[in-house]
Amino acid sequence: AVAASGRGADRAPAPAANPSPTTATVADQTPPPAPATPAPSAEQILADLVAARASAWESGDPQALTDVFADGSAALEQDVALLDAARDGGHRYVGLRFAVEGTRLLEESTDRMRIAATVTTGAYAVRTESAAGTSVEERGTRSDPVEFVLTREAPGPWRIAEIRQ
Repeated sequence: AVAASGRGADRAPAPAANPSPTTATVADQTPPPAPATPAPSAEQILADLVAARASAWESGDPQALTDVFADGSAALEQDVALLDAARDGGHRYVGLRFAVEGTRLLEESTDRMRIAATVTTGAYAVRTESAAGTSVEERGTRSDPVEFVLTREAPGPWRIAEIRQ
């Protein structure tokens, strides 16, 4: 009713009788920064790379290997040549998976890691299409000790530069 009569409409609201010392301003209500995401371990980096390699082989896509291997590396050239030859021969790798275990970081710098691990190739099938028909060769699980050299151009992703068996 006061505002309707025009009286008191020019007045600011009265301040709080007892302002609390804990009253926050808008600037104080900014949320704290999110905690930094921890960097992946050497084991996780290697596991992701070998999984991507298996996926490239299973899909028959040599271009996908560029996400696994360092540009210009002999390892990239060799894997692309092997995958091209397999594909040209009518071979497909069905269910191919690699897993790493027993990972040991042997050397590490900001742009290079040398990692020893046991790589287990899970059971898979090699499916071959030819004029004579389709054949399927089942391959069992096997494990091999392998040494990897990973490199990167910081802050870029890690890539496999060498595979030593």
